[in-house]
Amino acid sequence: MAGMATRLTLRALTGELRGQEFAFTSPGQFTLGRSSGCAVRLVGDASVSRRHCLIELGEYGAWVHDLGSLNGTLVTGQKIAGRPPGRGDDSTVQEPCRHPLHDGDELRVCNNIFAVVLSEAEAPSREAGSFNTTHAANR
Repeated sequence: MAGMATRLTLRALTGELRGQEFAFTSPGQFTLGRSSGCAVRLVGDASVSRRHCLIELGEYGAWVHDLGSLNGTLVTGQKIAGRPPGRGDDSTVQEPCRHPLHDGDELRVCNNIFAVVLSEAEAPSREAGSFNTTHAANR
Protein backbone atom coordinates (compact mmCIF):
# COMPACT_ATOMS: atom_id res chain seq x y z
CA MET A 1 0.00 0.00 0.00
CA ALA A 2 1.42 3.39 -0.98
CA GLY A 3 1.84 6.10 1.67
CA MET A 4 1.44 9.83 1.35
CA ALA A 5 4.16 12.09 0.05
CA THR A 6 4.71 15.82 -0.13
CA ARG A 7 4.05 17.45 -3.50
CA LEU A 8 5.63 20.84 -4.19
CA THR A 9 4.54 22.97 -7.12
CA LEU A 10 6.46 26.13 -8.02
CA ARG A 11 4.38 28.55 -10.11
CA ALA A 12 6.55 31.12 -11.86
CA LEU A 13 5.01 34.56 -11.29
CA THR A 14 7.80 36.65 -12.86
CA GLY A 15 10.86 36.21 -15.04
CA GLU A 16 11.42 34.25 -18.23
CA LEU A 17 9.49 31.24 -16.86
CA ARG A 18 6.39 33.27 -15.97
CA GLY A 19 3.24 31.17 -16.32
CA GLN A 20 5.05 27.83 -16.04
CA GLU A 21 4.71 25.33 -13.21
CA PHE A 22 7.26 22.87 -11.87
CA ALA A 23 5.98 20.00 -9.72
CA PHE A 24 8.07 17.67 -7.54
CA THR A 25 7.08 14.77 -5.30
CA SER A 26 8.99 13.67 -2.19
CA PRO A 27 11.38 12.34 -1.29
CA GLY A 28 14.05 14.20 -3.19
CA GLN A 29 16.24 17.22 -3.72
CA PHE A 30 16.45 19.58 -6.65
CA THR A 31 18.29 22.77 -7.54
CA LEU A 32 17.38 26.07 -9.12
CA GLY A 33 20.01 27.97 -11.08
CA ARG A 34 21.59 28.62 -14.46
CA SER A 35 23.49 25.32 -14.73
CA SER A 36 22.32 22.64 -17.15
CA GLY A 37 22.17 20.22 -14.20
CA CYS A 38 19.48 22.21 -12.38
CA ALA A 39 15.90 20.94 -12.24
CA VAL A 40 14.61 24.51 -12.72
CA ARG A 41 16.88 26.44 -15.09
CA LEU A 42 16.96 30.23 -14.92
CA VAL A 43 19.34 30.84 -17.81
CA GLY A 44 18.05 34.27 -18.85
CA ASP A 45 18.88 36.00 -15.53
CA ALA A 46 22.63 36.66 -15.16
CA SER A 47 22.13 37.58 -11.48
CA VAL A 48 21.20 33.94 -10.70
CA SER A 49 24.09 31.70 -9.62
CA ARG A 50 24.88 28.52 -11.53
CA ARG A 51 23.58 26.49 -8.56
CA HIS A 52 21.58 29.08 -6.66
CA CYS A 53 19.47 27.14 -4.15
CA LEU A 54 18.51 23.61 -3.21
CA ILE A 55 15.03 22.44 -2.28
CA GLU A 56 14.59 19.33 -0.15
CA LEU A 57 11.33 17.44 -0.08
CA GLY A 58 10.57 14.99 2.68
CA GLU A 59 7.56 13.14 3.97
CA TYR A 60 6.77 15.99 6.34
CA GLY A 61 7.50 19.09 4.30
CA ALA A 62 9.86 21.14 2.18
CA TRP A 63 12.95 23.23 2.90
CA VAL A 64 15.12 25.57 0.85
CA HIS A 65 18.88 26.08 1.22
CA ASP A 66 20.79 28.92 -0.39
CA LEU A 67 23.94 27.44 -1.95
CA GLY A 68 26.19 30.42 -1.29
CA SER A 69 24.71 32.55 -4.06
CA LEU A 70 25.96 36.09 -4.48
CA ASN A 71 22.46 37.62 -4.42
CA GLY A 72 20.80 35.31 -1.89
CA THR A 73 17.44 33.59 -1.79
CA LEU A 74 14.29 35.07 -0.25
CA VAL A 75 11.21 33.39 1.17
CA THR A 76 8.21 35.71 1.45
CA GLY A 77 10.52 38.74 1.50
CA GLN A 78 12.99 37.35 4.07
CA LYS A 79 16.56 36.72 2.91
CA ILE A 80 17.46 33.24 4.09
CA ALA A 81 21.19 33.29 3.29
CA GLY A 82 23.89 34.15 0.83
CA ARG A 83 27.57 34.85 0.94
CA PRO A 84 28.68 36.48 4.18
CA PRO A 85 29.07 40.27 3.77
CA GLY A 86 32.55 41.57 2.99
CA ARG A 87 33.97 38.21 1.91
CA GLY A 88 34.34 39.07 -1.78
CA ASP A 89 33.61 36.97 -4.84
CA ASP A 90 36.35 34.43 -4.10
CA SER A 91 34.76 33.27 -0.86
CA THR A 92 33.90 29.61 -0.53
CA VAL A 93 32.42 30.06 2.95
CA GLN A 94 28.67 29.64 3.02
CA GLU A 95 26.19 30.50 5.73
CA PRO A 96 24.34 27.27 6.44
CA CYS A 97 20.59 27.72 6.41
CA ARG A 98 17.69 25.32 6.02
CA HIS A 99 14.54 27.38 5.76
CA PRO A 100 11.12 25.72 5.79
CA LEU A 101 8.74 26.31 2.89
CA HIS A 102 5.01 26.61 3.54
CA ASP A 103 1.99 26.56 1.27
CA GLY A 104 1.43 30.14 0.06
CA ASP A 105 5.05 31.29 0.45
CA GLU A 106 6.84 33.20 -2.30
CA LEU A 107 10.29 31.95 -3.27
CA ARG A 108 12.45 34.64 -4.87
CA VAL A 109 15.60 33.84 -6.80
CA CYS A 110 16.87 37.22 -8.03
CA ASN A 111 14.29 38.49 -10.56
CA ASN A 112 12.31 35.24 -10.49
CA ILE A 113 9.41 34.85 -8.07
CA PHE A 114 7.64 31.53 -7.57
CA ALA A 115 4.43 30.84 -5.67
CA VAL A 116 4.90 27.81 -3.42
CA VAL A 117 2.06 25.28 -3.39
CA LEU A 118 2.41 22.33 -1.00
CA SER A 119 -0.01 19.43 -0.90
CA GLU A 120 -0.14 15.72 -0.20
CA ALA A 121 0.32 13.26 -3.03
CA GLU A 122 0.37 9.51 -3.28
CA ALA A 123 3.90 8.29 -2.68
CA PRO A 124 5.60 7.03 -5.86
CA SER A 125 6.06 3.28 -6.09
CA ARG A 126 9.54 1.88 -5.50
CA GLU A 127 9.63 0.51 -9.04
CA ALA A 128 9.12 4.00 -10.48
CA GLY A 129 11.98 5.49 -8.45
CA SER A 130 11.92 7.75 -5.44
CA PHE A 131 12.00 11.13 -7.18
CA ASN A 132 9.30 12.31 -9.53
CA THR A 133 9.35 15.58 -11.42
CA THR A 134 6.73 16.99 -13.74
CA HIS A 135 6.80 20.22 -15.67
CA ALA A 136 3.78 21.82 -17.24
CA ALA A 137 3.30 25.21 -18.86
CA ASN A 138 0.13 27.17 -18.26
CA ARG A 139 -1.62 28.22 -21.42
